[in-house]
Amino acid sequence: MAATAYAAFAASMTLGRLVGDRLTAAVAPAALLRGCGLIGGGGLALGLIGGTPLTAIAGFACLGAGLSCVVPLLYSTAGGLDPARPGAALSRVAALGYLGYVTGPAIIGGAAMHIGLGNALLILPVLATLLVIAAPVVHRSTGRHHRQAKARSNTTLALASSDDTTRPTGQVLTPEFITNRIDHPVTELEGALR
Repeated sequence: MAATAYAAFAASMTLGRLVGDRLTAAVAPAALLRGCGLIGGGGLALGLIGGTPLTAIAGFACLGAGLSCVVPLLYSTAGGLDPARPGAALSRVAALGYLGYVTGPAIIGGAAMHIGLGNALLILPVLATLLVIAAPVVHRSTGRHHRQAKARSNTTLALASSDDTTRPTGQVLTPEFITNRIDHPVTELEGALR
C-alpha cells in the first residue's frame, strides 16, 4: 500500500505536468500557484487526517497534482526577472530546489522520530500553505510570456537553414524579412538576364 501512495503521487504529478502549460496559459500564474498550494496541501492534510490507507493514497495523489505546476511556474518567473541574465536567477532557484531536496527528507525523518511519521508528514501541508501566501510573487508576466510566445510562433517562421551567415544576429525571420531576402536576388537576376 505504501508503494501505491508513491505511485499515485508520481502519476498525478506526471498528469499535472502534461496539462500544466495549458493551465498556465489559461489561468493567471498567481491564481494557479494558489490553487496548486490548496490542492496539494489540503489534499494531503485530509488524506493524513483520514487515517485510512485509501485516504492517504488520495492525499498523496492530490499532493502530486498540486505540486506539478509549481516548479515550472517558479522557473518561468525566475527566468523572466532579468531577461538579460536569466541564468543567474534560474541557478538560485535550482540551488534552493536541490537544498530542499536534500534537507527535506532529513527534516521529516528527524521529526518522525519524535512525533511519528504521520504527524511529521503534516509539515508538507504547512509548506504548501506558504505557496498560497506567497502566490503574488509569481506575477502576471509569466502568463503573458506564454501567450506572447504562442502568438509570435504564429507570425514568424523557423530558420531556413543553419548556415545563413548573412542574417544579422538576433534577426527574427518574419515573412516580410524572408520575402525581401528572396525578392532582392530575383530582381538582380532579372536585371542580369536583360
